Amino acid sequence: SLAELSHLTQSGRVLMLRGEDGELLAESQVQLSPGAPGAEFAGDEAYCYGTATCPGTEGGGNAQIMYKAQEVVAREAGKKAMVGTIRVENAKSIRARLKAGFRITGYDPDYYGPMEGGARLVIRKDLVSEQPPFLPDRQIERVSAGEIPVLGIDGAGDLLAWQPVEVAIPVQIGEEVDFQAHELVKQVIAVGYIGTGLLRPDEVGTGDRSLF
Repeated sequence: SLAELSHLTQSGRVLMLRGEDGELLAESQVQLSPGAPGAEFAGDEAYCYGTATCPGTEGGGNAQIMYKAQEVVAREAGKKAMVGTIRVENAKSIRARLKAGFRITGYDPDYYGPMEGGARLVIRKDLVSEQPPFLPDRQIERVSAGEIPVLGIDGAGDLLAWQPVEVAIPVQIGEEVDFQAHELVKQVIAVGYIGTGLLRPDEVGTGDRSLF
């Protein structure tokens, strides 16, 4: 909203990455002071708004550069953590944030109001204690060996009552809302699990579904 943009110009930074010829490659925003409409975070945290890379530059590492730039700004401001939100179905961004050291710490079904697509995962990166890296190769092996059970709507409650150390949730990636995945994420986080990884469909042979 205009109110958010106005507040951001006064209390945060808009970061731009340009090539040698001056062409814009990526852009990101980070907010340092609480109080903007729609963004709730503590005074010792920085809030990560959207990060966008220009079409044709995906996969070139520019998103990671922007995430690091956000972190530099947050550290220079004396923040202890970085927080943000992300769509459940946005596998590419989730994986990129995990690579940058973020972890999924919550789920807000009404972050953008009680509308379809308004729910968001809550992500956080501790700037004081470094998080162990997410190692997809190891998790691929464990899923393939059946060491990590994959949840479905039927029987999810019984499986969670058994309290396995880790569980996996199939997520339909893309622009459409995966209501089943949202329901499972809500149940899993409600009983105390914290999201630590996401495997791509090509890594686990699940067609068009990621495993969260």
